[in-house]
Amino acid sequence: MHSFLRLSLIAMALLLALPARATTLCVDSVSELAQAINGYASEPDDSTLTIKVVQGNYLVNALLTSAPHDANERLINLKLLGGYSAGCASRTINPLNTVIDANNQANTALSFFLGEDANATIEGITLTRFVAQSGQAVLNLESFYGFSSEAIFAVRHCRFFSNVGHQIVNVRAAQMDVVNNQISNNTLLGGGAAALLATWKNEGDSRIALNNNTIVANAGGAGVMVSTDTRSSARISEFAGNILWANGSTDLVFVQPNLLGSPAPLITANVYGSVSGTSMPAGNSTANPQFVNAAGGNYTLAAGSPAINSGPSLQLYGFPTRDLTGGARIIGSLIDRGAHEASVSDQSSFLVTTTADNGNNSSPITGSLRAAIKAANASALPFKINFAISGTCPRIVSLAAPMLDIVREVSIDGSTQPGWVGNSSYSVFDASLCLVVNGSGSTPYAFHVPSNASGARLTVNGMMFAGFTDAAIKLEGGADHRISGNQFGAVPFTSANNDAIRVTGNSGRAIIGGFDDTGAVNLIAGSSNVGIYLDNAAGGSVLGNNVIGFQADGNGNGANETGVFIFNSPGNSLQYNRIGNSLSNGVSISGAASTGTMLQYNVIGLTASDTPAGNQGAGVGNPFRGQKQHHRRAPEQRLWWQ
Repeated sequence: MHSFLRLSLIAMALLLALPARATTLCVDSVSELAQAINGYASEPDDSTLTIKVVQGNYLVNALLTSAPHDANERLINLKLLGGYSAGCASRTINPLNTVIDANNQANTALSFFLGEDANATIEGITLTRFVAQSGQAVLNLESFYGFSSEAIFAVRHCRFFSNVGHQIVNVRAAQMDVVNNQISNNTLLGGGAAALLATWKNEGDSRIALNNNTIVANAGGAGVMVSTDTRSSARISEFAGNILWANGSTDLVFVQPNLLGSPAPLITANVYGSVSGTSMPAGNSTANPQFVNAAGGNYTLAAGSPAINSGPSLQLYGFPTRDLTGGARIIGSLIDRGAHEASVSDQSSFLVTTTADNGNNSSPITGSLRAAIKAANASALPFKINFAISGTCPRIVSLAAPMLDIVREVSIDGSTQPGWVGNSSYSVFDASLCLVVNGSGSTPYAFHVPSNASGARLTVNGMMFAGFTDAAIKLEGGADHRISGNQFGAVPFTSANNDAIRVTGNSGRAIIGGFDDTGAVNLIAGSSNVGIYLDNAAGGSVLGNNVIGFQADGNGNGANETGVFIFNSPGNSLQYNRIGNSLSNGVSISGAASTGTMLQYNVIGLTASDTPAGNQGAGVGNPFRGQKQHHRRAPEQRLWWQ
């Protein structure tokens, strides 16, 4: 390895080891809230200010002015979080319980100019009756000094209504997450006004995730305006599951829409009234979303709304874990469009009550997993399999024979089993899962979608798999499968899986893991062949935030033969995975058809403690040997060379 590269890596490690300063404030009065927000710019460099707001109504009047809180080129991260109980002992994320009210006072806003590398999160808060200074936004988050492609500005689970401004929400950064918010009944002033303005930074790799929002009935301007420049980005933007409706002018506007170049953004399952600057692909809708009482400001979905159970089957940046007001986020086969989830399910269901399995596909044991899959295959409706097996964890389902193929739309949800606890961290797997499906070294797979099941869509969550001689989950047909929150291998007293997950044959895309949801992380360890094997001709799978080749603590060795293997499968995306200890390559890509593969922001060859966990082959195997390389690896990719 070149000496300068080794020195750079050592310097990076030393810098990463330096502790950052943090200030956490628990506020429960108007004066404390105003003092905390107005004190942001006084925080020291390389610090994080976390403001935890106790539930209540905060009549701030003119205490929060439009004057920006300016970091002056310092790195000061910001977290403004609502929903806390007294003393900040616990939290319920619901913007209805934490309301900041400016009482229609002039020149009021929350405005922050953040320095390079700084992150910002605004979550679980209502802003109402703010009147921003002319030409400004009610909530303004700008990466004002310098630029970092790693900076993330997130506005989640918030509500904005009865405000006045040029924009209601303005975000400008490399990575922008505007997810599960309601922006409604605001007044927009000035030319080019918009309820939400998201601006692609002028330098480097930018992306926007605008997902699951309800942006409606904002007078005087556009609903959403996305403004980019002419520079390219390797990141993928996503606009999924939003309701953009009845705004004063165009509901969705693209200005200089460079993000519609390569890679193409995912624009899917939105409801909109009008659009300019782009053409909307199939799968979006102009049908009236049918709110319960739009005239009264109630934008929950009425019974019979076409937005119910019709959202995207997959989202690149993950689904919110709850809806806007804290209810269950996915009730039914698909997420609802917009920020609110209706209590309407289109699924049939089956309750598994026994671990027993007789291996008989014609006459399975009543209440068994095999009986559940048989019922799912016979159903004309989407189907959900829940669990309520008595006894203490773990509960082990040992398959006596190969399981029935899955040929329809089926969700198998191990998180419903009493005793299940989901994962809460990235880079490790601290879940306590209760259900184990064991192939005992003699069964090819736990769940299999055959190549002729073109209409199948399999979702598997919250289970452990061990001892399968082909692949624990093998997807040969169907599309839009989702595998999240599971453990493959590293199960005591069991044999290894050959492959943990394989996407092959006629199968369309799958999401393995996820984003913005620690519960979506999969642990993939100890496979005697490949952890995740992609050789489907359709390609298009997304692998996000998986822990591959480690034990549950993210440090111990859980080696797979190969971490991820991609063969003649195009357009796949690997982001934020931790991959190490492979007996051959961490990631192997081969075959002339494996074009457009994107590797970004993965950590390869390091443990969760950032100690070496080298792969015995290459971190990323070079598949093209002298040919033009078709995959991209971002500069931020962290590789440990030995």
